[in-house]
Amino acid sequence: MTLDLGPLSLARGGHILLRRALAALEPGGSLRLRGTDAELATHARGLARRWGCSFMAEGADVRLGAPQWLGEFMTAEHNIAV
Repeated sequence: MTLDLGPLSLARGGHILLRRALAALEPGGSLRLRGTDAELATHARGLARRWGCSFMAEGADVRLGAPQWLGEFMTAEHNIAV
């Protein structure tokens, strides 16, 4: 699965789209994240750490793995409906 944020920053709303895309992954799945924001990899790395996802930079893209605790991913703390 690929999520292309274009110019949208993870710090300015892109994190909501990313969270929804990660929640839609099958356990063990991964997501390729693309965008033109200069801080994409930096912000994605921080969110991956916070949400318990694997992180790998692939050139200008980022690959995130499904959270290990995917069943609990949409808790009140994260409060985003899929």
